[in-house]
Amino acid sequence: MTPATTRLGFAAAMIVVFGALSAAPAAAHTELEKSTPAEGSTVRQVGKVTLVFSGAVSLARVTVHNAAGTQFQSGSARVRGHTVTQRVSGRQPAGRYTIAYRVVAADGHRVAGTVSVRVAGASAGGIEGTEAGSKQAPPSPKTQARSEQRQTAAETSDGGRKWLMAGGGLLLVLGIGGGIVVLRRGKETRSSGD
Repeated sequence: MTPATTRLGFAAAMIVVFGALSAAPAAAHTELEKSTPAEGSTVRQVGKVTLVFSGAVSLARVTVHNAAGTQFQSGSARVRGHTVTQRVSGRQPAGRYTIAYRVVAADGHRVAGTVSVRVAGASAGGIEGTEAGSKQAPPSPKTQARSEQRQTAAETSDGGRKWLMAGGGLLLVLGIGGGIVVLRRGKETRSSGD
């Protein structure tokens, strides 16, 4: 193997590595953006759960249970693009409920989490299994702080991702430029050797 061939292989390897580094930051993982009922809200009854994610979802499993562990979900979760819906049945006694979800994003990334809500119980004239007349409780300081942290983290992540992409692009350009220089030097060395 001649020195020129070795240099050419090294330049090609640099280009591949720099290309992979610049492409990696572009992939972002799916996360929960919105839920109905919302985190920390109070409702009379939960008739349906709707979860909206930042990316497309391929598979989902959602459970709804109270503090005693009794489950109220009915059937399987339905997936449509970024949205997952789960029917809920049965009269739910008043108390705190947990909506637990596990989804597989279209890119294969697995996401799991919970949403906590309070069920006030159906009133005598209330419609069982619906969220009509549901009240949004003002978010607790803890919930609000968590929401603000998520938003700050998302903004930081977007800003960091842009810098990583710009840096990766710069490295790719430098790698290609370095490869060209190595190739030219190899040609010059061969020419002077002749």
